[in-house]
Amino acid sequence: MIQTLKKYQGPLIICFVLSSLLLFMLFLFTYTPYMLYQHITTEQLIPVFFFVSGLILSFILYSILKKKFNFEISVFLYGVGFTSSCFTAIFYIFRLQGPTEEHLETIFLYLIPLTFLYYSYATMFKNTEKGVQRATLYLMIITTVFFAALTIFEIINYPVPWVGLLLLLFGSYFAYCLIHKKNVLTLQALYWIPFLFSWFVFLYLLLLRLLTRSIF
Repeated sequence: MIQTLKKYQGPLIICFVLSSLLLFMLFLFTYTPYMLYQHITTEQLIPVFFFVSGLILSFILYSILKKKFNFEISVFLYGVGFTSSCFTAIFYIFRLQGPTEEHLETIFLYLIPLTFLYYSYATMFKNTEKGVQRATLYLMIITTVFFAALTIFEIINYPVPWVGLLLLLFGSYFAYCLIHKKNVLTLQALYWIPFLFSWFVFLYLLLLRLLTRSIF
């Protein structure tokens, strides 16, 4: 057990760092709600539900794919960190548009396509064969369907379709990888992008609240 922890000490630390903002939200919303609100709201439970659900869904996909693509446990840990970073970024983007209690169901629905998005790329990146694996195509189709449905929902209900923009960005990159059969981003680079973006949005929101003298 100790040897296993030592072997995956690096991935565990990276997973913790990638999830740091979500864990901070979890602590802040659960144990110090008075810092944000006058009363406890359902919004405070979302980081808890998302983190636990993300662990479960990521572990299910990892368990299904690990033998076929020779995944190590680090792939699972990085996936948890990736979805955590993406969620916090989306959460704070919705905070900029108003109270997040109005968007709780939409925010939570991001979990499925984000997890499938990560494992789509992981299977494509770890693929040692010349062609694209059928499992990768299935994952990408599921990801596209979920993202398309959420994009339509956002176009109808929100001024900016954030999911659509995300779909366009990653979809264009995935298309490039499939056409040229070359991955520009490493798996590590993929999970650092949403991490840096989530902290950028968080610090921007924090600065905005400080400038307007609002309680964060």
